[in-house]
Amino acid sequence: MSSTFLRRGAVLVAVAALALAGCSDDASEGGTPSATGTPSATGSATPTEEPTPGTYDTAATSCTPVAAGDSKLLAATTLTGDVGTTPEIKIDPKFEVPEKGETAVACTGDGPKVAEGELVSFLARVVTIADGTHLGLTSAPLFFPTPATTGTLDTGALAGLTVGTRIVSAFPNSGSAAAQVFEIVDTFPATPEVTDAKAGDAGLPTATAEKGTKPTVKLPEGGITIPRGISRVVLEEGDGPVVEKTDTIAAHYLGVKGSDGTEFDSSWSRGDEPTEFPLSGVVSGWTHGLSGVKAGSTVMLVIPPAYGYGLNQSSELATETMIFVVTIEKVVDAK
Repeated sequence: MSSTFLRRGAVLVAVAALALAGCSDDASEGGTPSATGTPSATGSATPTEEPTPGTYDTAATSCTPVAAGDSKLLAATTLTGDVGTTPEIKIDPKFEVPEKGETAVACTGDGPKVAEGELVSFLARVVTIADGTHLGLTSAPLFFPTPATTGTLDTGALAGLTVGTRIVSAFPNSGSAAAQVFEIVDTFPATPEVTDAKAGDAGLPTATAEKGTKPTVKLPEGGITIPRGISRVVLEEGDGPVVEKTDTIAAHYLGVKGSDGTEFDSSWSRGDEPTEFPLSGVVSGWTHGLSGVKAGSTVMLVIPPAYGYGLNQSSELATETMIFVVTIEKVVDAK
């Protein structure tokens, strides 16, 4: 069973992401958490140090192999590893990779179907076909939108597949022909659900924020509970106009990693003046998490990767749950 998942030259979208993961940090360059899309293909992959394979508590329990039929790729492919773990892939070195590459569904998962418009999270591995040399893998899930709005990956073909499904690709490479496998481990709605929580709720961090000073964040013992949507805690409610998704606001903020509480961005590090930005130009977690909040308020947002930098697969924060404490100083431009 083959499919048109990849347009010519697009096979390496995920490969490039795996090789680049950890090389950049969009939120540490000043400004605000800018909105990002999927990266484009680079056309090559080089050996990298192999990280720890990932695991994920997926809804799938099995993946039923697809009959090879006339697919030479499937006939040459061996996949191993439990559902919900970064798969192992081996392709017969005698397999001749077509000039345009080849992609096929290798097995069908028994999880829920992917709906068009959803975000798809996946675990992936890339190796050389000749000897299985490691080129890249995911230790934690990355994301694709369906369909992709940027880049060259035709993720629209993922709609209708099921969680747990594994897709394999073989493609020419500047060094040696390479093979890729990625497993769909979860799906998320394109628009996150925002849940208003209370300070002190189980699994949430605590924050202190006094007007005019940089806030502090403390993680709970045992770590935070990663939400599927956005968790929002109003620390202090303002009395200004209600912020809309299309507004431009001025705000002070602090961002820390949910994994260890490390600060990765802060408007306070750039001076006493708040930062101005349109809510339409930041990560989805900010757009939806700050919408509906009154100007003058201070809120804490807990944003999972799907609505943070999960779509920017080359970001250091791509797999990170982010915690922000934001004080909306004013609405600069209401639209």
